[in-house]
Amino acid sequence: MGLLKQISVSFNRLMARLEETAGRMETLTGELREANAERHRAEESLFALKKAVDIMQLGVTIADVTGKIIYTNSADARMHGYEVEELIGRDARLFAPPELHRENSLEDIQAMKSWSRDGVNIRKDGKVFPVRVTSDAVLDAAGRGVGVVTTCEDISERKRLEEELRKLNGELERKVEERSRELLEAQEELVRKEKLSMLGQLAGTVGHELRNPLGVMSNAVYFLKMVLTDADETTREYLDIVKKEIETSQRIITDLLDFARTRIPRTEAMTVRELVAESLERCAIPENVAIQAELPDSLPPLMADPLQMRQVLQNLIINAVQAMPEGGALRISARLMRNAECGMRNKDKDSALDTPHSALDADFVEISVADTGEGIATENLKKLFHPLFTTKPTGIGLGLTVCRSLVEANSGTIGVESLAGAGTTFTILLPAASF
Repeated sequence: MGLLKQISVSFNRLMARLEETAGRMETLTGELREANAERHRAEESLFALKKAVDIMQLGVTIADVTGKIIYTNSADARMHGYEVEELIGRDARLFAPPELHRENSLEDIQAMKSWSRDGVNIRKDGKVFPVRVTSDAVLDAAGRGVGVVTTCEDISERKRLEEELRKLNGELERKVEERSRELLEAQEELVRKEKLSMLGQLAGTVGHELRNPLGVMSNAVYFLKMVLTDADETTREYLDIVKKEIETSQRIITDLLDFARTRIPRTEAMTVRELVAESLERCAIPENVAIQAELPDSLPPLMADPLQMRQVLQNLIINAVQAMPEGGALRISARLMRNAECGMRNKDKDSALDTPHSALDADFVEISVADTGEGIATENLKKLFHPLFTTKPTGIGLGLTVCRSLVEANSGTIGVESLAGAGTTFTILLPAASF
């Protein structure tokens, strides 16, 4: 009985131990199950993180402390023209231009520095593209730099949009400036027309009022020169001065009257030779000015008002002579210009032509009057045909305005080209007669 009792006690103790072990096993099994679940959740989170990194457009690269790539996502590899497998183990500075290698050096990692830049990276094929790169150091528990995480964004599209925006802004500024200039010119033209209207009314009145006394003065000078045949040299000199000033005043009055009322042209066919010859006859050409005429016989006749065109040509010849006080050459030339050639000239040539030729559908004769004087300043070229503008010490600045009015009234155009120190050329285009 004593033995059975001992066996029973030992058995009970064994069962108790088994129950305790079973409890511990159950606890360990639960802990293991929880650990497996936690690991599974971590694996799922890591997988989701990797998937998110791989599908986003931002390139991500992780390098160790030696600068070797230990991870890169597909976006970064694709951005630089590689496969992911090609980049693992490569130097992280592979993408950066050589001049930035120092900036990306391992010393920055060791010093736990972070940096960001806009620059360029290099693709596998050697092409460069704009990027924004940001790098941050990875620290261990002791705060030591053990690696670097670099994000890279391809900003080619952003740069393209910025460039387009810059161009659009520039174009907008140009259009605003151009429109402002057009409005200013329109305002100036409106003011100019208003002044012209007032000037025209005043010119007609003043011209008539002054012409009569000037005529009396001219007759008086003529009479004095006739009766004072024995006058001394000084008296004759002063009479000549008075006569010259009267002629100048009469010419100004004529310009005023012509400006105030341009009559309708009475067009008829005439040859260029006749027009030039008759105009030269009415102009006093100094001996130190040589006349050079290039007027081909093959030119067709002009269709214009002879009186008005003589007035225009005389004015241009006088201006050319006055531009050469020390002498020079006066060259008058003419040639036939087809309508297409006139259109191309007006489009391609930067001159002071005031009326476009593209709207005119006839052939033209071009007449040029050129001098070898000092020329006209560039800033004055566009103003020459404006009323009351003159570069001469005498005159009121209406001669060329009248010329333009007369030429345009005869369906033609007038322009000027000049080079400082090399002379000036006025060009008239008039319709050729068609038979």
